[in-house]
Amino acid sequence: MLNHIPGAEILTKDKEAIRQLYKQAKFMPSHLLVLYNMGESTINRVVHYDQITRARPTRTGRPYLLNDPQIN
Repeated sequence: MLNHIPGAEILTKDKEAIRQLYKQAKFMPSHLLVLYNMGESTINRVVHYDQITRARPTRTGRPYLLNDPQIN
């Protein structure tokens, strides 16, 4: 992951590696910036996110129901 392309998805294994380097090896975010060639906000999001992969929230509104003319 040393050649990260801006805007590309970060793989789960790379996110886990960043978390391990930060928490267990006590790497500073500034060291991870140089190592992974990412922005500071990206590194902070990966480090402070509470789950391994992104949780996709379910729909929170009223279910969308079609009426009879829309069905036909």
